[in-house]
Amino acid sequence: MLAPVEDTSDPTTPSEKRVRCPLRDVHEVRAELVKVYREARGQKISVETASKLTFILTQIAKILETSDLALRIEKLEQGQ
Repeated sequence: MLAPVEDTSDPTTPSEKRVRCPLRDVHEVRAELVKVYREARGQKISVETASKLTFILTQIAKILETSDLALRIEKLEQGQ
């Protein structure tokens, strides 16, 4: 039997902080991209961090666009 392990990490440390932002459509992704840009311009986050977040958000936007187009095509094909 395994002994229980105590979690001694502090959940409030910055590395453990969870940031939740809605990314359900390209408009929400765009809003988050604007936030990242403003935080980088205001020197709240590093340019390197902003670059990484921008890349990830851009990939999410592409996935959302592709999914939306696939649904639209499927609806068009069902209508014919």
